[in-house]
Amino acid sequence: MASSIPLYQVDAFSQDRFHGNSAAVCILTDPSNAFVDDATMAKIANEMNLSETAFLEPSVSGEKGRFKLRWFTPSVEVDLCGHATVATAAALIQGEGLQADVLQFETRSGTLTVRHREDGQYHLSVPSYPPADDFPGSPEHRIAILQAVFGAGNVDMAASLHYSSKLRYLMAVCRDGTTREQLQSLAPDFRSLKEACQGSGVFAIMVTAADPSGEHDLLLRFFAPMAGIDEDPVTGSAYAVAGPFWAQRLNRRRLCARQCSPRGGDITVTPEAEPGRVDVAGAAVIVSKGVLYLD
Repeated sequence: MASSIPLYQVDAFSQDRFHGNSAAVCILTDPSNAFVDDATMAKIANEMNLSETAFLEPSVSGEKGRFKLRWFTPSVEVDLCGHATVATAAALIQGEGLQADVLQFETRSGTLTVRHREDGQYHLSVPSYPPADDFPGSPEHRIAILQAVFGAGNVDMAASLHYSSKLRYLMAVCRDGTTREQLQSLAPDFRSLKEACQGSGVFAIMVTAADPSGEHDLLLRFFAPMAGIDEDPVTGSAYAVAGPFWAQRLNRRRLCARQCSPRGGDITVTPEAEPGRVDVAGAAVIVSKGVLYLD
């Protein structure tokens, strides 16, 4: 196994450092460090203690611009992660100097494509997972989740719930007129939320609202205590679910979204950019580059 590997920290879905969502990116493309095992990946992700740590490996095909990619939270490996994919593309292009406008990543969610545009935006193509499935838990689980997120006296802030079984994401749609300030003021009980999610099979919950100010189309917060992340600052995969739903509801072909976490981030979402795909676009900036020692 490798004794050291190149390591980046990248802030995705922001043009400014210390905003957006930070991801660690481990570059395992050199033959000398391409054999880091699963247990070590999990330990590295726990050590980084960021929403996700990405591990970039060579593709079997050997094609330029094509790689294998995996993502770990501090506690589990996940099937899809948008911001860490964008962060990996930025590490390759801005940090490693890779000359490629299109990158392809082989992942647990199939092949994901990232296109780097002249304006500096990274366009990530993810599968479309509209939230059209039945809620998997009981009525008691439903109430427990709502109370944990909104507070016992504020459950009616959620007008409806929608579920995507592919990612096990539950989406709460807030009543009309919900403001950005109201969304930002939510203070979930994460211990209770984790217990309710464990009982119902829900992996994460997002809270969404149309922006009444008109500054953005969509406002969103994302909570995933089941993955070891109380709140994910900016969540690319969330828009694989929320994007198709809100584009239809608002009758928009493209959405300007704002994730209202304390760090905050801006995403442009284009559902059905290709059949069955959602284009999730944003900026990314490298915060640090270093070496991770393993022995």
